[in-house]
Amino acid sequence: STLFPYTTLFRSVTNYLQPKEPTVYLTRQEVAKLLSVDLSTVHNMTVKGILQKYQISGRVLYKRDEVENSIVKIKH
Repeated sequence: STLFPYTTLFRSVTNYLQPKEPTVYLTRQEVAKLLSVDLSTVHNMTVKGILQKYQISGRVLYKRDEVENSIVKIKH
């Protein structure tokens, strides 16, 4: 039918406009628990640039997806 190209375009536009997942922020304690390390290790990882911290209203927070992405596979 003549509407086919328009329905395909409409579907691709609506898929593109779907709301993204909201950013999940973690405290230093939550990061330590997630990575099974203590707070000093979280601090050291932040200083070394392995983890990126964000300050919101005086609180130090980390983006969960960035923390998860900082975990790398070690090749033997």
